[in-house]
Amino acid sequence: MITQMIRHTPSDRCGLNSILSHYYFWPAKKCLSFFTAVNRTCKMLKQNNDRSLLDDLNSFHSISIGYKDWRRAVPADIYRNRKYQKKFRNVTTDLLQAISVSTKCNNFATRPNDELWDIWSSKFPCLLPFTYGVLQGVTHSPLKKFYQHNTDLPKFHNLLLGF
Repeated sequence: MITQMIRHTPSDRCGLNSILSHYYFWPAKKCLSFFTAVNRTCKMLKQNNDRSLLDDLNSFHSISIGYKDWRRAVPADIYRNRKYQKKFRNVTTDLLQAISVSTKCNNFATRPNDELWDIWSSKFPCLLPFTYGVLQGVTHSPLKKFYQHNTDLPKFHNLLLGF
């Protein structure tokens, strides 16, 4: 994003809409929704025996999360309860599933999205850009909407401009 913002020729630079729709500026709810869509996409890829993207996600596990074992970085009550007793393995795809499951767990479903997202993003700050980059070419419908560029100004920007 920064490279696109500082290009020498002004017409080659990205615009305000592109900057504001970048995943770095997504609100917590959209980040959690993205990981829920990623989890659904991973399930679909697994069912279709399309292992290449799943292997890409898991092969750079230590780079994407920054821990040897992600399960030790976060308390288990964030992502596990009686309904979701799955044994999560120490792979990126299971971490992505745990994030998705955490939005439904009794312990945290009642908490604000900001608080839940702060827990995950503080422990795994590279996970969103890594996952976003790996799954960029996937055309699975739940995921496609996160890659479409928004041409409308965000609501808060319209308010600032008086529209």
